[in-house]
Amino acid sequence: NKFWANWVVNGGEGHPIYSMPFALQWRRHGSCPAGELTVSHGEPEYGYADSGARIQRYSTPFVSQFGLSTVEELTPDGHAVVAEGLFGVHVEVRGSASGGRTPKVMYPIFSGMAYISCRYEGGLTP
Repeated sequence: NKFWANWVVNGGEGHPIYSMPFALQWRRHGSCPAGELTVSHGEPEYGYADSGARIQRYSTPFVSQFGLSTVEELTPDGHAVVAEGLFGVHVEVRGSASGGRTPKVMYPIFSGMAYISCRYEGGLTP
């Protein structure tokens, strides 16, 4: 099971993933369904097994607290997982190619990451 699996199934960009301690979800920005990465750090809710000792489920209400996006319009293609490792993925959202370069935003998403970050390339404005 991969914590980021919601983002690779059809229609999954509308559902959050739980990288712990953050919950992350794509928000439409213009015509791009993954134009903004929204971040939530809510209070966790634990569901315990009958004995009360083992955690059976974990959830947290998604309340967008901030987002990472661009001023420019991104392509309506959404996002793509471009690298995968044992503990996470690199997710890319592209802009329209111009002048021989493809603008893009790269999001390193890892389980247990301390900070949410991204790298803007090709002249995109945060």
